[in-house]
Amino acid sequence: MTTMESMAGSIDAARRPPPRKPTRAYRRDSRLLIVPALLFQIAFFFVPLYYVAKQSLFDPGFTTEHYREVFTNPLYRKVLFQTLRLAVMVTAFAVIFGYPVAYFIARSKPFIAGITLLGVLVPLWTSLLARTYSFQVLYGREGFVNDILLRLGLIDKPLPLMFNTFTAVSGMTHALLPFVILPCVAVMRGIDPSLTNAAKSLGATPWKAFRHVYFPLTKPGLVTSVILTFILALGFFVTPVILGGVTEFTIAGLIQLQMQKTLNWGLGGALSITLLAFTATIVYLYQRRYGLDKLLAGGR
Repeated sequence: MTTMESMAGSIDAARRPPPRKPTRAYRRDSRLLIVPALLFQIAFFFVPLYYVAKQSLFDPGFTTEHYREVFTNPLYRKVLFQTLRLAVMVTAFAVIFGYPVAYFIARSKPFIAGITLLGVLVPLWTSLLARTYSFQVLYGREGFVNDILLRLGLIDKPLPLMFNTFTAVSGMTHALLPFVILPCVAVMRGIDPSLTNAAKSLGATPWKAFRHVYFPLTKPGLVTSVILTFILALGFFVTPVILGGVTEFTIAGLIQLQMQKTLNWGLGGALSITLLAFTATIVYLYQRRYGLDKLLAGGR
């Protein structure tokens, strides 16, 4: 570019009016877009939550007896621990199986990645109840697994595969796998492949390049997956009841029992608020440590 052309470009840039800043009225109008969602949240979440919290503290007068019952009764402590244990196991298995799938999708060609991603999304379009009962067909006494083992002569009689920790964890892991894969894929696709190539060119083995370069960049998506899966697993109700039976009774099932069977709304509300407080603490700690901006930045 010549000097005259540069001068002409500078003159044209100087003649252009500066970009207009959003006016106060524009900012006010844009804030109005959140009003419908805010009203919906207030009507269908915060108002019911207020009454649940009120019921747990005023029964009929002010009392903390329900919360004392939650933390001192051995049965409720056992169910709380059981819920946490189940959520940790499901989260661990979902990450173990989901992270490699996300890596495969992010590194594959568009057609292969699209087919694999479709396979991940299809279960989300199916009813959770239908998917849960399909595990009964799979693990029942006359189900697919026992039928195959009997045909192969590996067992003499059907194995008791239902109503235990194994079936509950299997069903919940299957249901929550997409919530591990999708956030990880979102972050992995934002990672520049030249970074690992540069590490390899400097003498790093593929495993070292993955461990020291690629994996740290995927941590925001991985942590998001862990938090999301763990929170969803804490509130699971249908799958543990159908597949785990009484051996894997969770706090969500206990809340349903108190609210609908025994009609002890005060104790049910205390259990609900306890679970909500625990979940809110996890979300707060995650936001303080990572925050949503790092996920949207694609791990950079």
